[in-house]
Amino acid sequence: MYKRRSGKLYPAHNTKKPTDGFEPSTPGLQNQSLENVTPDKTKTCETPKEQLTPQLTPKSQKQAKIDTSELPSDLAEIVAVWPELPEHIKAAIKTLTESCKTKQEEIDKPVIYNMGYQFRTLEDVLNIIKEYGITVLVDVRSIPYSRKNKDFNKNNLMRSLPCRYLWRGKALGGKEGERISQWREGLVEIANLAKTEKVMLICLEDDVNRCHRRVLAELLTLHYNIHNISV
Repeated sequence: MYKRRSGKLYPAHNTKKPTDGFEPSTPGLQNQSLENVTPDKTKTCETPKEQLTPQLTPKSQKQAKIDTSELPSDLAEIVAVWPELPEHIKAAIKTLTESCKTKQEEIDKPVIYNMGYQFRTLEDVLNIIKEYGITVLVDVRSIPYSRKNKDFNKNNLMRSLPCRYLWRGKALGGKEGERISQWREGLVEIANLAKTEKVMLICLEDDVNRCHRRVLAELLTLHYNIHNISV
């Protein structure tokens, strides 16, 4: 349809209201404003009750009773989080604890001192005995005499030492034939002494690796710490 304006024909404007691409599909709503549409109160949007119940996270849940028998006693402070730890972390903690326990046991072992007088004077030995608080000096020389230094002869040591002197050359001597098979009695005596006394083994050789004291020390290390004193 055209309309005449000032002697010319122009297309007539569309009188139909634009819908902007929205056409109500419900019958009866074509001529009704959306503002006047009221919701159907009979149809409500209900949320399932299980969705309304708050979901408890592991932190908000009550902690289960923990079996502390599996927990190392040295790490009691981590009891609260122990169940949440990965298995490999638990294993690492247990290994570390056992290692610390072993080290502590090593520290707590009684100490047996081990020394050679080869490059020392009697005065040096007396000072060492006082410094370490030695209460029993065990002479493990097969023959308790010295041709070069008379101060270390058995009788002189018995008179000079500020502690008990025991010669155990027959039980713990290092000469051929005086070996491990014959040392049992002497080692038992040393072990029992070390429980209540500060014991030092003494022989001539300064270097423990060149003396039978090294073997004696190795046999005692299962239950005692051996402290080698050398120049």
